[in-house]
Amino acid sequence: MDPASALADLTEISSQVEAAVVLESDGSVAASTFPGEERAQRLARAALDLLAAA
Repeated sequence: MDPASALADLTEISSQVEAAVVLESDGSVAASTFPGEERAQRLARAALDLLAAA
């Protein structure tokens, strides 16, 4: 299953998911629920920052 399909399935089965991104191993965005790249990049950066701080 590709990342975009996985996110589509996730948002279909869970009404609580408002936004999500799937990241590649290098931190780039593989797929997101956002219509544009800018918000996806911001969420990805926040997620990577949280992981680095953990």
